[in-house]
Amino acid sequence: MPMRYSLTLLILTLTLVGGCERVDDKRVVVARQWLRAIDHGEFNAIWESSADYFKGQLDRDEWFLSLERAIEERGMVKSRNLIGCSAKPGFSNGPDAEYSVCAFVSVYVLRPEGVVETVTLVRADHWKVIHYVVN
Repeated sequence: MPMRYSLTLLILTLTLVGGCERVDDKRVVVARQWLRAIDHGEFNAIWESSADYFKGQLDRDEWFLSLERAIEERGMVKSRNLIGCSAKPGFSNGPDAEYSVCAFVSVYVLRPEGVVETVTLVRADHWKVIHYVVN
């Protein structure tokens, strides 16, 4: 599916299931901080701030290598704009908790057409990242 159709479908889905939230929404703040840490190569901080379920699904060193490769392939981030953030009913094999999905359009030096970054968060005591996908 071409990028513009995927992006249109994602925007429509987020609008129908919860709409765009305020940029100062705690979920959005946590997701942005987590993505910013990736941008700055703060991989240990990312790892430590992620949900236990996230860490249980990945090998720490392999995750760091995949982040390094992604940064090499995309280059530095030029801009990142919130598409929306919406409640998610659950997460496959994840803990019984409250979930939310935040999506961003991010433009990188080597990907000027932009990519969609989707950050799934879980709330226990506070919001933590449980899943991350780049399309």
